[in-house]
Amino acid sequence: MAELTISIDDQKLRQKKKVRITKWAIFTVVFGVAPLFASWAVGDLPFSEAMFGRGELFLIAAVLTGDAFGRVWNEKATTDVAGTMCLGALGLILAFSALEFGNASKDLLKLKSITPTHTVVSITDFVVACFVAFVAVRMEE
Repeated sequence: MAELTISIDDQKLRQKKKVRITKWAIFTVVFGVAPLFASWAVGDLPFSEAMFGRGELFLIAAVLTGDAFGRVWNEKATTDVAGTMCLGALGLILAFSALEFGNASKDLLKLKSITPTHTVVSITDFVVACFVAFVAVRMEE
């Protein structure tokens, strides 16, 4: 009987985590990049430049990591090694995103677009930020 109760509790916990991750993906990630889609839809820029050519992914990555940092901090996950490592990774990504946006914005002001190198770095930064933020959301109780 106790095994059945634990199994039901595990299923409920897994379901809650799935719902939390789905909400995070929709309301944080999808809504976070929605302005880029809107600027492409109403503007005259090609899709690749509207999405990646102006450095906004650095800002979105910074916001995603800031949200995840707050989630981990509020969960008091800093008392275990995984939580501390996650906070450290999030802090590094946040600092990197901010500094790289500053570097890319110099090119943006001069050239009206960021360099191809900054474009690749911004995409990579965004993907890494999404992954680490996903890990942070999964760490929530």
